[in-house]
Amino acid sequence: MGALIRGLGSQVPNSLGDTEFVFVDNGSRDGGRALAEASGLTNSRVIDQPIAGVSAARNRGLEEARGEVLAMIDSDCVPTRQWLRELVEPFTDKGVVLAAGGLASYPPRTGAQRFAAQYGLNDATRNIEMPVIPFANGRNMAVRVDAARAIGGWPQDMDRGEDIEFTYRLRRRFDCAIEYRPRALVFHQDRETDEELRRQAHGYGRGIAYLYDRHPDVLEWTWQERVRRVRMTARRRIGALTSRAGKALGRTDPDTAEFARYLAMWDRWFWRGFFDARRKARQ
Repeated sequence: MGALIRGLGSQVPNSLGDTEFVFVDNGSRDGGRALAEASGLTNSRVIDQPIAGVSAARNRGLEEARGEVLAMIDSDCVPTRQWLRELVEPFTDKGVVLAAGGLASYPPRTGAQRFAAQYGLNDATRNIEMPVIPFANGRNMAVRVDAARAIGGWPQDMDRGEDIEFTYRLRRRFDCAIEYRPRALVFHQDRETDEELRRQAHGYGRGIAYLYDRHPDVLEWTWQERVRRVRMTARRRIGALTSRAGKALGRTDPDTAEFARYLAMWDRWFWRGFFDARRKARQ
């Protein structure tokens, strides 16, 4: 919770009207709770959600919300000063149901973080322009409270991909667009180590597998998809080997070789998570 509280603390509460700040403590161990309780933010409170998981935490916040619009960021994010104002401004139009803000990576320090920044794991534009299921990334989004409650909130049986599934159900129910507000910018602290990146990739793969199982009318795992996946994996592994050899011969710069290596690892970890989840679902 620490990064989140520090970021909100940089905003000017008096300029945000009747805003309430609800901090959901989902078993944090970073001192964020004490920081939230001492933040001095007007109309703020800290609540507990003993059920682990991002969906459970968001649903607890949704349950407690007293306003018309729920704006959310994650605990590993820090918003810019105009974040909240920019994100909720579209809701002056009663027809707006969902908005997504901009995302950017903190300046990277490690190979894992350099990969995340270059690969675009925080590319909000790419998220909302996905060809099959465009979505508002849960790290930085706002939704009408009544609409979110009407579809039952976030799926607590999904530990990844829940924001994609939530957006799909919301847009199907209300036939609404995603309002994109790039100036409602949030900085995300990307995974620092290779092991943290591996868990993230594996989790993303599981999340996509959940979506295939839950919405087969939209996402169908066909033989064409499998062939496309095999070809992409082969290209990325060959790219990593070629870049490694090129680096050893002085023909490939270190940054290019590093990215190619991480891309191949991400691909392997992601699809392992995908197929692990599909096998588990069929047991």
